[in-house]
Amino acid sequence: MQEERDNILVLTDEDGNDVEVEILDYFFYNGEEYCMVAEVKEGCDCGCEDCDHDHDECDCDDEECTCGEPVEVFFMKVEAVDDENEEYTVVDDAELAQQLIAVVESDLDEDEEE
Repeated sequence: MQEERDNILVLTDEDGNDVEVEILDYFFYNGEEYCMVAEVKEGCDCGCEDCDHDHDECDCDDEECTCGEPVEVFFMKVEAVDDENEEYTVVDDAELAQQLIAVVESDLDEDEEE
């Protein structure tokens, strides 16, 4: 199950937990629509002044600090349910995921050349 708001999707996993992901990009591959998404990273509670806004980097020594940890990025297939709704399905085929990575990298290369 999913709920979409702006560029954030709220997915429900097999255990019934809500997981927020941010849609980074939509693109087409072999006539199908896909999107690249990343888990939404919530700030930690370390209280460090160095990481109180963007949480990208932190030099604190707090063992509980999660700032700077990598964020999982993955692909989802986008399918129209009707004129107003879409369904998102996680791409779990490793070979297809590698092909989608190549498409995204190619698009990034083209953007850099422009």
